[in-house]
Amino acid sequence: MAKWEYDATKCTTIVDGKRMFGFQDGDMVSGEQTNDNAELTTDAQGWGSWSINNDHRGTITINLSANSPANVTLSDYFQSNKTVPVSITTPHEHVYASEARIQKVPGFTAGKTTGNRAWQFLCVNYTDKITA
Repeated sequence: MAKWEYDATKCTTIVDGKRMFGFQDGDMVSGEQTNDNAELTTDAQGWGSWSINNDHRGTITINLSANSPANVTLSDYFQSNKTVPVSITTPHEHVYASEARIQKVPGFTAGKTTGNRAWQFLCVNYTDKITA
């Protein structure tokens, strides 16, 4: 039986062909599908009907340290309203979207430690494939 091992240095986050770096402490990236794949409705007598949802939207959030040089790249994408591909690869999973846009400029903080810049991408075709 293979041993599942996680190593953050083997995770890559690519936006429009550019590798992101300078992440905030904690979660580097996260993603989530917006809608359920199917919905079940039933009538008063219990007759059920499935509806397949073909809306594959989702969100991907990249948590950068406020001093990461990658913030400049993402800010440029936001200012130009550019649609970009986003890909996150770990040794066991691949999360990606070929069409994504930054929802809004992340909130700003300044204090005792470096702040977090959480760049949230809205994705037209969010996909999450577990590979191992």
